[in-house]
Amino acid sequence: MSVMNTEKKKLHIIFAGGGTGGHLFPAIAIYESISKKSTQKDFELKTLFIGSKSGVERSVLPELNLPTTYIPIRGFQRHFNIKNLLKNLILPLRILSSYFKCLFIFLKFKPDIVIGTGSYVSAIPLMVARHLKIPFFLQEQNVIPGWVTKYFSESAVTVFTSFQETSRYIKNTTYTGIPLRESLREIEKDEAANFFELDKDRKTIFIFGGSQGSIAINRYWETNILSYIDTLNCQFIWQTGIKDYFRLKEKFNGNNKIHLTPFIHEIEYAYSAADIVICRAGALTLAELSFFGKPSILIPLPIAAENHQEVNARLFEKINAARIVLQSELAGSKLFETISKIINDDNLLVEMGNNARKLYISSASNKIAESIIKYAEKNVWED
Repeated sequence: MSVMNTEKKKLHIIFAGGGTGGHLFPAIAIYESISKKSTQKDFELKTLFIGSKSGVERSVLPELNLPTTYIPIRGFQRHFNIKNLLKNLILPLRILSSYFKCLFIFLKFKPDIVIGTGSYVSAIPLMVARHLKIPFFLQEQNVIPGWVTKYFSESAVTVFTSFQETSRYIKNTTYTGIPLRESLREIEKDEAANFFELDKDRKTIFIFGGSQGSIAINRYWETNILSYIDTLNCQFIWQTGIKDYFRLKEKFNGNNKIHLTPFIHEIEYAYSAADIVICRAGALTLAELSFFGKPSILIPLPIAAENHQEVNARLFEKINAARIVLQSELAGSKLFETISKIINDDNLLVEMGNNARKLYISSASNKIAESIIKYAEKNVWED
């Protein structure tokens, strides 16, 4: 007589990705969807995030109470100076140290699956997963895949892509769109403006240069923001990143038309308050712009691998959802002229916002979660 096995199914997942919000937040979105399905499908989920000590995850993940461990890996420094040269010289030691720490983590945690969302942070955990023959999935945010995705794509179960065009660059892809966090929701403009203590009746510009800020963008606005306020009668939400925050806060302290912040955890309030967004062109940012239906002026990061941010941005420009101002053009008057033409043209703002919304792909994180659980049912829980 056989005895029915009533033990609850278990799934151990390691999430590897971070350094920047563009790589971290998709991992969080996938986690949220899998976590919800663990309740619906009645299995026990145990997760661990592996991040970098120097990445944005150091401040974001503790806020969410997600189990996390950090490895000493850092990215290769592309700007040439003595400080960065020294960082690059010790990079091999960081790689070796990170590898053995990851190996210890894997042997202790015993993951059934690893999910990598790109950047240098995910490279070492994915390497360990491959060496230990642990199945892994990748999620690629950009049209042109990054080097981590390219290197590991053939060994992955599949690569979840944010754009259909990515299949031109790598094989083994599943098109889902980019996963967005469940916390993102549209908020009434009055409520959002009040959140930042801004005037609900004044046109609002949201500036940010990515999760860690942009020196070039910050320098431009440090010089020009007051003239915009005077000329265009507008106000600003300005996410500076931590490096420039305290200096800029001291300089603009007391100006009630500028809300300065190093990082915005409740970014849905910033998008909802904004009439126009001025930002980099990372894929996650573009997905958020499309979700909220916001017109934008995109300043692609010029040193992005294979110029992928400009490639991303051109898709939005092509359908009149955004305008592009290159970083090299910040020295001239192009950005001011572009903002001036858009900010007080309500019809154009609506048109660009509606065009941006057309690019939104819903339920990406749910599709990814379903695919991963389907794999687990066949390969992890199979008797």
